[in-house]
Amino acid sequence: MRSGTTALLLGLLFSFYLPGWLDAVWIQFLPLAALLAIAAGRLRLFGWVMLGFLSGELHVQHVLQTRLAPSQVSQDLRVQGVISSIPVVSGRATRFEFNVEQSHTAGVHYRGKIRLSWYEPPQPLHAGQRWRLVVRLKPPHGHANPGGFDYEKWLFIRRIGATGYVRGKQPALPMLSSAHNLARLRDQWVGKLRHAVDSHPSAPLMLALGLGFREELQDHHWATLRATGPSRLMPISGLHVGLVAGGCFCCCHGPSRANGWAGASSGRW
Repeated sequence: MRSGTTALLLGLLFSFYLPGWLDAVWIQFLPLAALLAIAAGRLRLFGWVMLGFLSGELHVQHVLQTRLAPSQVSQDLRVQGVISSIPVVSGRATRFEFNVEQSHTAGVHYRGKIRLSWYEPPQPLHAGQRWRLVVRLKPPHGHANPGGFDYEKWLFIRRIGATGYVRGKQPALPMLSSAHNLARLRDQWVGKLRHAVDSHPSAPLMLALGLGFREELQDHHWATLRATGPSRLMPISGLHVGLVAGGCFCCCHGPSRANGWAGASSGRW
């Protein structure tokens, strides 16, 4: 069992380092070939490698299919969707991720996740809001300088198929509704914690550690974290601290409410 898991992981690594190595026609025969190899005793490990490669290749192809088509570049698109990340305000611009649910432009049928910049929006933006916007998009693109930040790889990991901006002055851009999802709940928690510790100089660190919201960390925060050592723990600690705090709250809040109800009931008698 352990050897099969290792072979499956090896196939996944091959698919990520050799994307597009096989043509789509050959990929169709991989499931049958992998199952036959697994059924055979001697080729079992090779079958698990093929199965891992197939699953990774299908995932890569699915993400690539959500990318913006060349015919849709540099044109105004009317889209409807939900803000799927906590908006970050930087000067006049507000940046956020947007899940496109519908496209209202003739001849354009795009659905997927995009990253937008909105300059001077008519109202504060929050995760979970559903908007109908006019946007101008372009395919994901970034510099791949040695030792630098690979922006295009970061977009690929987050399954973002296009980047762009909301067109300037537009008539009738109402917020349609608000979706109830985890991003909206996390946005509300970030807002409450920000309001509670806004004046504290370590407020960005509290947001990062408590809720994993690192967008407000400045260069001097990262310099301090790199100098003291915990910079690698920051992406993980925010999730762990939030999960542990939420679990403790649920475990303690329920019994405390039950004791309160029991005390109230006994007082009545």
